[in-house]
Amino acid sequence: MIRALRQNLIGIIMRHAFLCLLLGALSFCSSLVRAEPTSLTSLRGEWLQVDSNAGHCADCRIVIEESGSDFTVKANNGWSAVVRQSFEGKPYVAGKGSWRPNIRGFYGGKQFYLNLGMKDDQLLMLMTVPRPDGRTNNIKSIFRRHEASDGKQT
Repeated sequence: MIRALRQNLIGIIMRHAFLCLLLGALSFCSSLVRAEPTSLTSLRGEWLQVDSNAGHCADCRIVIEESGSDFTVKANNGWSAVVRQSFEGKPYVAGKGSWRPNIRGFYGGKQFYLNLGMKDDQLLMLMTVPRPDGRTNNIKSIFRRHEASDGKQT
């Protein structure tokens, strides 16, 4: 009986340690994406990916729309998310999203955490996808505003 209690206690401690580690990692990762507070309103529009640690994608785009205190983010490569300004008033938006289930490969149907922030005229993105083994995959991307063919920004 003591052995069973000890194992149960170890299991509880391990779960709490994992949650603390995950929250710490998310806090650290979110600190990588910062923006100026006044720039959050400039998130709206269509953005073209110019760099990513997930590989080159010349036609990857996201569209961000503002809806009250939330922003919806939709990507043309199969994922979407809802983000909102940090509850601590930090100058970035964060939230959750998911990949469509019909996307082939590791990410199909997976949920993720998303952080977005502006730096100069670039949109910085950090997508954190939890893995079944407790580790995470971090996708870091940089976007620039997409310019329409007539030279106006969309």
